[in-house]
Amino acid sequence: MNTLGATDAQEPAPLVVAEAKRPPGKFRETARGVLRQRSAVIGLIVLLAFVFIAIFADQLSPFRPGQDFLGEPGAKTRAAPCIHLLGCPEEFREHLFGLDGNGRDLFTRVIHGTRISLFIGFLTVGVAILVGATLGAVAGFVGGRWDTLIMRLMDVLLVFPALILAIAIVTVIGGSVQNAALAIGLVAIPVFARIMRASIITTREQDFVIASRALGETQRGLLFRRVLPNSLTPILVAGTLGIGTAVLDIAALSFLGLGADLRTPEWGAMIGNERNSVFAAPHLLLFPGLALTLTILAYNLFGDGLRDALDPRLHR
Repeated sequence: MNTLGATDAQEPAPLVVAEAKRPPGKFRETARGVLRQRSAVIGLIVLLAFVFIAIFADQLSPFRPGQDFLGEPGAKTRAAPCIHLLGCPEEFREHLFGLDGNGRDLFTRVIHGTRISLFIGFLTVGVAILVGATLGAVAGFVGGRWDTLIMRLMDVLLVFPALILAIAIVTVIGGSVQNAALAIGLVAIPVFARIMRASIITTREQDFVIASRALGETQRGLLFRRVLPNSLTPILVAGTLGIGTAVLDIAALSFLGLGADLRTPEWGAMIGNERNSVFAAPHLLLFPGLALTLTILAYNLFGDGLRDALDPRLHR
């Protein structure tokens, strides 16, 4: 029988530990940083709109890119836009951007040009980043003779102006959209290689890399688990900005007749084909030029926002 002053054995009360709030991941933190900037949001919206147009180009365009309308009522080369709501006769077929010098619907060709320009831009910069980042990572991490050999080769390529070197490459291998993309990708490799090398050299001297090396981490582990993941920010920003430059360079080659041919709906080729109609039919240069300008502007706005979001020196 328990006495009055005795206390029963009780189980210890469970400790209530407040669950630590997990910090946001790098991707979520970067997305929030980008979305806080109005210019980056505008660039992202425009890019998503162009991606939507590229994916559904066949559904959005009323005709085929190579369809010829010469011989139909009211159709003639370099015709002005025919819009029924703006007074164009109902018996004439509607052409929102008019007809080009070959009697093809310009609106359809501009829509399909979105697909070509975006795809070629992504492909060009993707290949340039893959090759350039690999060479830069080897040069920066291994160092020694490999660093000297790789970077002297990159210096030789950087001696020539990028567009002039691309023109020379396309002249040798032949003019086409694929060859123009290959040439632009080749001349962009040294830029990404130098950016990656500088980032690798900076990261490998950080305290956490030195500590991992002291704890016995292998060279491969240091590169792929420590150095490389923390060196990708500059290359991603440069790649985003580089896509707009690649689209412009490919359009320049097509304008000069070294890229897309007359049948391919590419913005630079459209401007080049109608460059002599700047006063007689300015709309034939206005619409593809406007599409090209908006694409490059959107990439630049989004790239600037991504750079600001990933740069810790700009965080307050």
